[in-house]
Amino acid sequence: MFSRRILIILTGILFASFFVACDGGSSKTQNATLESTTIIQNPTRGVGFQSQSTSKITAMDKEFKLPELLWPTFEYRMIAAGPRHRQVKAEFCVIDEAQGVPFTPGEKVEVIEEARCMNVYHMIPNTSPIRHVMGFTKVRVIATGQEGWTFSKVVRITE
Repeated sequence: MFSRRILIILTGILFASFFVACDGGSSKTQNATLESTTIIQNPTRGVGFQSQSTSKITAMDKEFKLPELLWPTFEYRMIAAGPRHRQVKAEFCVIDEAQGVPFTPGEKVEVIEEARCMNVYHMIPNTSPIRHVMGFTKVRVIATGQEGWTFSKVVRITE
């Protein structure tokens, strides 16, 4: 009788622990603002891999203003990246600038999700695609409820 009571108590504690640990994913929402952002592009830097031996010719640095756009969707794609002698495939978020919807810098947003890619293949009408070494973030504009994906460097966490 005594061991049965202990078994019931231990089972109750186990269930209580399980329910506390699985509380339905009460994840904290991150608030942020969308900002106008300029980055440095350099074709000698390499994309899609990390290497200490990668030399970078700083004279080839050029500023690039990230577009102030939200994309409703994007595509994951494996694309060759790295120096010619060490080509590897890396996962890219592929976007087409023509499908983006403009946003106003300074808009308040909630961060919904981070894409798993760490590189963005940015297709621009009437020009060659650009490869960015950065993530992609899904946000919800608080004022309108509009949701979309944008460059992680455009999203400034305010909390």
